[in-house]
Amino acid sequence: MSNQERRPDMANQSTEAILRELLLTDVGEPKSKTDLNSPLRENFDSVDIVSIVSQAERRFGIRFSQQELEKLATLQDLVGLIDAKLAPK
Repeated sequence: MSNQERRPDMANQSTEAILRELLLTDVGEPKSKTDLNSPLRENFDSVDIVSIVSQAERRFGIRFSQQELEKLATLQDLVGLIDAKLAPK
């Protein structure tokens, strides 16, 4: 079963748009103020980062390994990782 079949609500939304939505609802970060290329650890505390990752895993129906998470430096890195996991194999 493809990810789009599992999550039809995501079919017309980009990963970036969904992540921005999660940031707004989860940590209260306005969409317009979210720079996807700014360093994660400078903009969010560790609790926020764990929450963002957890929400992304739930929303996209994927899991991240500890090694993958250690490599994340920006929100754009997270978008790329999500897209890679959702790509057809």
